[in-house]
Amino acid sequence: MGELSVLPYRVYRHSRGSIAIAKTLLQRQSLAERHEHIVLVRPTFTGICSADIREMRGERPGRNDFGHEVVGTVVHSTHDRYAPGDRVVLNPFQPVERESAFAETMYVAGSARALDGALFKVPADRMEFSAAEPLACVIHAARQSRCENAGTRLVLGAGFFGYLLYRYLEARSVSVALGNRTRDRLDHLVGAIGDLCVVHDLDSCPDTFASVFLTQATISRRDIDAATRLLRPDGEIVLFGAIDPDEDEPLYLARKNQERIECSQDGKRYFLQGTLDATSRDLRDAIKMLALPDFSRSIAAIFAPPLTFEQGADHLRKRANAPRSYQKYVVRMSSDEP
Repeated sequence: MGELSVLPYRVYRHSRGSIAIAKTLLQRQSLAERHEHIVLVRPTFTGICSADIREMRGERPGRNDFGHEVVGTVVHSTHDRYAPGDRVVLNPFQPVERESAFAETMYVAGSARALDGALFKVPADRMEFSAAEPLACVIHAARQSRCENAGTRLVLGAGFFGYLLYRYLEARSVSVALGNRTRDRLDHLVGAIGDLCVVHDLDSCPDTFASVFLTQATISRRDIDAATRLLRPDGEIVLFGAIDPDEDEPLYLARKNQERIECSQDGKRYFLQGTLDATSRDLRDAIKMLALPDFSRSIAAIFAPPLTFEQGADHLRKRANAPRSYQKYVVRMSSDEP
C-alpha cells in the first residue's frame, strides 16, 4: 500500500445546519477491499452550490452531494486511465463512493466503468472549470428545450445558474434576455458586469418570448402563471429550478421525469418542459466551452475572489441562515497550515 495506505486530511462535515472542519484518515486498505479501483484527487477549487446549502439545512432528503463542483489534480490512481498530474472534474450523477470535494483529499472509488463516468479530464485546474457540472446542467436544459419559434428566450432568475444559461445561449447566438423577481440582483449584475440584456420590469413586458427558463432556486405555480403571461402562443416554460413535491407533486414529477406537457391558459396554448441533471455528453461539451478563452472570461466575471479553507467553512455557516449570495463563491481547498 505504501505511503498512501493511511492518509490524513481535513474535510468539512455538516450536521443540522452547522459546519465543522474535521481531521480524518483515509483508510485505503478498506476502500481497496470494497472497490476495484481508487483515484485520489487533490481538489484545487470547490464551488459552493445552493444544493450544498439546502443539504446542510436538511432540505434534500436522500441526497448526499455535498461538495460536488470541483476541479482538482490526480495524486494517485489504480486505474490506468488516470495518472498523477491529470486535472479532472467530477460528474456527481455517476454513482461511486467518494469523499466530499470540500476536502484536502477527495477519494473516488468504484469499478473502472464507474470511474470512467465519474471523472473527466480538463486542460487546466483554473477556477472556472469548477463550474463544469453546473454548466453541463445548463446545456442539458437548453437541449431539452424544443421550442421551434424564432424569437427571444427569457432566463428568469439572475443567480449563478441563470447567468450561466444566459451566457451559454448568448454564445450559441440565441437571442436571450435575463430577468429576475426583484431588481436588486439584476442591478448588481449590470453594475458588476455590464454587458447584459436585462428585463427590469416584467409586469409591463409584452408576451413576446418564445421560451422562458425558470432557474429560481424553487419554482411555484405563481412563477408558472407569471411566465405564461410572458410567452407568445405555443411557447414553452422550461422547469430548471427545484420544485417541492409536498407543494406541487404533479409539477415536481414533470421536472423529475423531464416530461413535456401541453397546457392552456386564457386561450393561449403553451408547453411545460422538465429538465433535470446532465449527461456525460453535456459535461464533455461544458468542458469544451470552458476551454474557450472568451466564454471562460465571461463566466469568471461572476466569481468572487477564492476563499481559503477556513473562510469557506465560515461562509457556509453564514449561508446556512442567510439570503443567497449575488456572486459565485469557490474555496481554494489547499491547506492554510504551513
